[in-house]
Amino acid sequence: MELELKLLCSESVLKGLASHALLARWAVAPPERNRLESIYFDTPDFFLRAHGYGLRVRRVGRRWVQTLKGGGNARGGFHAREEWEMPVASESPDLDALMRVVGASSAQGVLLGESGLGGRLEEVFRTVFQRKTWLLEVPSQTGSGRRSAAARVEVAMDRGELRVGECTEPISELELELKAGEPSVLFRVASELLQQVPFRLGRESKAARGYALRGIGVPEVRKAGKVCFSPKLSAEGAFEVIWDGCLAQVQEIELGVSRGSEVESVHQMRVGLRRLRCALRFFGPVIAFPEELLGELKWLADCLGGARDWEVLATETLAVLARARPPRRSAGVSAGGSPTEEPGDALVLAAWAEAESQRSFAREAVDSERYARLSLALGEWRHRNGQGGIAHSAPSGTKERVGQKPVGVWANRLLARLFKKLLSRGASLVTASVEERHRVRIAAKRLRYACEFFEGLYPSARMERFVSRLKALQEALGWLNDVSVGAGLLEKLAVLRPELSPEAQYALGWFEGRSGEDIRELGRQWKRLAGSPPPWEE
Repeated sequence: MELELKLLCSESVLKGLASHALLARWAVAPPERNRLESIYFDTPDFFLRAHGYGLRVRRVGRRWVQTLKGGGNARGGFHAREEWEMPVASESPDLDALMRVVGASSAQGVLLGESGLGGRLEEVFRTVFQRKTWLLEVPSQTGSGRRSAAARVEVAMDRGELRVGECTEPISELELELKAGEPSVLFRVASELLQQVPFRLGRESKAARGYALRGIGVPEVRKAGKVCFSPKLSAEGAFEVIWDGCLAQVQEIELGVSRGSEVESVHQMRVGLRRLRCALRFFGPVIAFPEELLGELKWLADCLGGARDWEVLATETLAVLARARPPRRSAGVSAGGSPTEEPGDALVLAAWAEAESQRSFAREAVDSERYARLSLALGEWRHRNGQGGIAHSAPSGTKERVGQKPVGVWANRLLARLFKKLLSRGASLVTASVEERHRVRIAAKRLRYACEFFEGLYPSARMERFVSRLKALQEALGWLNDVSVGAGLLEKLAVLRPELSPEAQYALGWFEGRSGEDIRELGRQWKRLAGSPPPWEE
């Protein structure tokens, strides 16, 4: 299993890396220098990539080395992949030799044994770069009463280019690969480097970048997946499963936010952050999470919030108004989510322009050094002491004993408490103020996330019925919140673009005119949920 962090730097920064104090302090030998040329192979229909594997043959001096990589994941610059490597006679792959290493009956062996695969392989792209490598011996840190052996980390500085025919893309990066020790060491070394070397986290491997240069590999917008664990698992163990899923949702979508390729990316990253922060709130009695990191998670969420508010106004809130108007007044929406210019609703297009502007703040945040520090800190906290690292972050024996309770017992108490809080806050929902409705919406959202975290512990039919009613209430509350937020944004538009003031005032009046029916719908959904038997009660 290859474990590495990838850090992207400018070439001028890389040139000065050799003088970094960290290398002088921890390097066990002078650096090695090599010129590496790698040829990546796949079929014309990208069969290997479709199955999550990459095959390359690399020339190192006069030797050729064949490598198959796959499985694992790449999150927030941290890459964990299975890797098989062996010498070969030439630049052509030797699948028979590779199958002997991975085993013909293994998943990889079955993949490589696909009929005619060897005859269909061709060069997809290649990389050519100079590599300078340091081997570091990193002293252990004492923590939680335990002391581990020194770790070994390989620091590779790569400078060169990717090549696809006549198209090229520069390579200027650092790779920190764990050779021995705990994964948290990688984050520690990267954090020390970041004190003097500005970098961004490398979210893509060289192989992924090569496929992207071929036009293959647009990042998908990841939504939250189902959480599965046994009711006998400890609360602490359940938290680790939930935490990993939430963080994966945030980090696997950050490339989409950075590129600005999908409108949904910002939204789903915000959802992932909300789920992450809710998990930390729910399991507060079990784990000790650094206060400064809580503040940084809120900073990131705030950076994404502006873009999402304007997107909702442009594509959702005003769309309701557009459908209520004659066809000549409606605005279209493209397949990618952005409004089209035909027939050209000026108010929608102006809101969309503001969303585009705000999205640049989201991109800058995700590409910033501050975000890199946050990702490294989260990674180090999670991986400290390997599996069970979160357990050792607990500051007292009391927390550890609480964390060992079965998650089934934990979930029952948590869900009951959250539902009770929601019922209390919503007792006078129909006559509530905007601020009071907002508090009810937050309580409903937290209960919804908790239900999603623990849904596998309860009868599916009962949980689905309860969650469907909770979702309906959330939608009614969400619509009223969107109208309230949208009203403030429309007033801003009227100031920024005086020529749009009549349109903005019309929209504000229209939404106000339907508020009575919106409140009545909210009341209906509240009664349905309040009368629902909770699935965690026998």
